[in-house]
Amino acid sequence: MGIFTRFKDIVGANINAMLDKAEDPDKMIRLVIQEMEETLVELKSSCAGIMADKKKTERDQDFLLTQVQKWQDRAELAITKEREDLAREALIEKSQYQGKADRLFEDIHHYDSLIKQSQEDISQLESKINTAKEKQQLLIKRHIVAGQKLKTQNEIRRSESFSILQKFEEY
Repeated sequence: MGIFTRFKDIVGANINAMLDKAEDPDKMIRLVIQEMEETLVELKSSCAGIMADKKKTERDQDFLLTQVQKWQDRAELAITKEREDLAREALIEKSQYQGKADRLFEDIHHYDSLIKQSQEDISQLESKINTAKEKQQLLIKRHIVAGQKLKTQNEIRRSESFSILQKFEEY
């Protein structure tokens, strides 16, 4: 059993080492930024859907409030015509429409809080995307500087070794 465990550990370590070498930080950062941008699109789409639902609910509430006013007017008309039975039924209808309108009012407040939360999430994600892009640019600049520095050091070593070889030949 010990041999197989050691073999598994060695193979696992070698695979991890290969993956570490293959992993390009620039590509990984681009991938993370791309995933964040896709999430941002989904958040904006979700927020737009919530806004559309809120508008529909507001239209439904407006319709219900016009019905409430209509039944109120009918109740008043029935009272002026001394028809209490019709006035009572009109007030019952009015109260039913008013109850539905009140529930929609609560739904609208709920939509408002969802929209506010979505907009906060969108702004936070946009901020994080901008920060990630700035870091990406910084890493690219560092990579360029490091490459130039390495190239310069290699040139210095090459010239030093060349001068050492020259001195050796002179002696």
